[in-house]
Amino acid sequence: MADGTARVREQAAVQVLPGAIPIDEVKPIASGLLGRCSVCGLQVATYSHADSGTAICSRCYEKLVREQVEIR
Repeated sequence: MADGTARVREQAAVQVLPGAIPIDEVKPIASGLLGRCSVCGLQVATYSHADSGTAICSRCYEKLVREQVEIR
């Protein structure tokens, strides 16, 4: 199995409680500024939720956006 495929599967398996990270409060940051993603731990963080100190990679951010749109 390719490393990229395993990473995609692991990221897809990560579940975040709905509303735990308010997506409207997440801001883009310089890539790598906060290190790895706090959600999956697999990629470099490119977004941040300042109030909680959560760093989020682009894949987890996209997943959070999709999930929160489905909830509304």
